[in-house]
Amino acid sequence: MNRAPLIVWVLAFLALTAAIGAGAGWYAYRAAMDRLAEQGRADLALATDRLASQLMRYRELAVILTSHPALQGLLFEAGDHAAADALLREMADKTGALSVELVDRQGRVLASTAADTVSLDPARQPLARALAGALGTAHDIVPGGAIGAQRVYSYAAPVYGPEGPAAGAIVATVDVRWIENNWPGNAPAAYFVDERGTVFFSNRSGLLLTRPGTGGSFPAYTVRRVGGNAVWVLDGGRYLPHLALHLERAVPA
Repeated sequence: MNRAPLIVWVLAFLALTAAIGAGAGWYAYRAAMDRLAEQGRADLALATDRLASQLMRYRELAVILTSHPALQGLLFEAGDHAAADALLREMADKTGALSVELVDRQGRVLASTAADTVSLDPARQPLARALAGALGTAHDIVPGGAIGAQRVYSYAAPVYGPEGPAAGAIVATVDVRWIENNWPGNAPAAYFVDERGTVFFSNRSGLLLTRPGTGGSFPAYTVRRVGGNAVWVLDGGRYLPHLALHLERAVPA
């Protein structure tokens, strides 16, 4: 899984209606563009807040489970593996998590929602940061499967004993599609890119895993400047506007 934070930029498109340009003077056009930009910034704020609140569910899940007696028992004494597995499956069912695991400092899985488990690398994120005593995050693309590549986002929270450093961690992972499926379908097109510039979240499936910019796989576009606003002329198919006001916003990971 990637070490760097996921979200670097959020960008959104707002379709430019014909009413803005048809028969309007340059001043009126720019004024209308500025009003649309204000609306767009509000839409951006809603999109980022929505994603943050949805991801927070899995962050809290990992943190809350670190103090559960059934899980601590597996790290510090002879615990009940079946009871711990059942607890994690119940919590995954309630929250929509793809998987939840308890691992020790070597990355060995002590309890899991999955029947077949593979040890995690304690030197990679999100586990490395959790074992150092902080909340770890990571995103990854899992290849293969009947529905193609699967995008996942994970949180790892340290599990502490009576004394000493973290003895293990709870790792909660969510399928990104689960999050996107709960976004409104009529919202302006928005996408979130990671530190490498790859679109990792979007409400338009055609943008997923593309890369904007020169040489990227993002739909072709040219940029026009209207005052302080950027208008993109897009060749993005039926689900993206041909003319769009392009806005961007930095988002903390």
